[in-house]
Amino acid sequence: MTNEYTIPGVSTSDVVVALECEAQRATNEGFPNVAERQTKLALHLRNAEHAMQELVPAGHRLQMNVTFTFVPQVNPVLRPECWTAR
Repeated sequence: MTNEYTIPGVSTSDVVVALECEAQRATNEGFPNVAERQTKLALHLRNAEHAMQELVPAGHRLQMNVTFTFVPQVNPVLRPECWTAR
């Protein structure tokens, strides 16, 4: 069994537009933190595509892939019993 699943050739523009639409919806529904996260991710993708586009060698094109990977289920949680006042 593999620990990765990749969707090749995903359109950056499609993902950016979907993120921006979700950010607008989150704003309209009163979730500013979600809107900020979606907007930042959309900008990050635009910037990454722009930066990579300038590095593409002749005879090549830029392709974005989406990869899902298994990672350890680790969520650090601050527990009151572990906190000590200083």
